[in-house]
Amino acid sequence: MITLVKNIANKLRNILFPTKRIIDKHGFEYTVKELVGMHENSIKSTEWYGKLLSDEILQFKKSDTIFILGSGPSINDITNKKWEYIKLHDSIGFNYWFIHDFVPSMYVFQKFNERMLNIFNDKYDFYKETPFIIRGSKFAKEGVNNLTGNKNFELLRNNPVYYLREYPVHSRCSIKPNLLINYFEALGLMPHGKISNFIPKLRGTLGLLIVLSYQMGYKKIVLCGMDMHSSDHFWDYEPYIKVKEKYNLPDKGKANINTFTDKNRSPNTVPVYVKALRDWMYEKSNVEISIVNEKTLLYPDIPVFNMNH
Repeated sequence: MITLVKNIANKLRNILFPTKRIIDKHGFEYTVKELVGMHENSIKSTEWYGKLLSDEILQFKKSDTIFILGSGPSINDITNKKWEYIKLHDSIGFNYWFIHDFVPSMYVFQKFNERMLNIFNDKYDFYKETPFIIRGSKFAKEGVNNLTGNKNFELLRNNPVYYLREYPVHSRCSIKPNLLINYFEALGLMPHGKISNFIPKLRGTLGLLIVLSYQMGYKKIVLCGMDMHSSDHFWDYEPYIKVKEKYNLPDKGKANINTFTDKNRSPNTVPVYVKALRDWMYEKSNVEISIVNEKTLLYPDIPVFNMNH
């Protein structure tokens, strides 16, 4: 009975006091602060180690196809045969992808906590030649200087390290996606085959990595583990449960999936941005965005990639 009353109260509150979408000043202020923070910390961090992200990253390309590796449970449905196919092409992992057996050709490093560094330390032998791309709001505020001297973090000195400067779009932004993307193009932030000074981030990491892949000149961008049906991860299930326990990884439901799909926050959900990017990139450069399997909120709007060709 108490739960029913709470549900009714919440629905009435949403009707009477709907979540406000973007306040222009707040959204613009957020973009400016984050962008300037990443710009300044990128330059400072190169004094410790690494370089600003530039066309130099293109030297690591070996294919015109890239697989973006997310952490949804559908990752566990990818067969060994498909992993062999993915290995023939380029791939990019991020966040806690470290715990998966598959080693991507590039890695986006965002969380500078001890847990992440401990995982990296244990996996170092598999990643010692992998290019690392450092990004994110935490990096904008803190840079890497606070971890200099950490023996785990020092391992990065043996890897190619690049600092990515985001052009962050507020998660509550309600500007039509096509208008936003055309705005980025007008600013020179949407070239195909060339890394610009800043890379637009639309709502979440996925939007950022799609644009990064486009700037790197890929013709086929394949999304893996971008389920968005729940807050579950591939490590919540076998064969990764023991690994999850070892590193005390986040439990099911701890992450807020609504951050990516809640329309009260903004009508521009992650699926909306992905579809807009898919249409724009295909029209501009014949770039195709697809998914690795059907277990995602993006299906059937985004087609399944054919690994048989």
